[in-house]
Amino acid sequence: MTLWRRWVALIDRREDATSLALCRIAVGAIVFCHLGHMVILDADRLVWADASYGGLRTLDPGWLAHVGGLTPLNVRVLVLVTMAAAAAFSVGALTPFAAVSTWAGFRTLGDLNSHSGGA
Repeated sequence: MTLWRRWVALIDRREDATSLALCRIAVGAIVFCHLGHMVILDADRLVWADASYGGLRTLDPGWLAHVGGLTPLNVRVLVLVTMAAAAAFSVGALTPFAAVSTWAGFRTLGDLNSHSGGA
């Protein structure tokens, strides 16, 4: 068997849907719990709200500038929407939309403050 045929045979295997579902559940739950912990500690407002609103640093609001900037309310709404998307992703509700929404929300939050990620 040639190398190419072995490669095609390897990647052509059908995978059980259980492993994909478990991965989806784990990712959604981790994002939900991480953001929920930040909300409980009120750390989301410290990390992602601008210094002019009580945050730790002056931040670039990016696209949030079009909806009022990095106010504590805007940050909390973005966090809660991302948490809702992560919960929906975990339970398999509207999975494509929930996956993109979870990614976009978490990515936006991570990009707001360069000191809030990297681990």
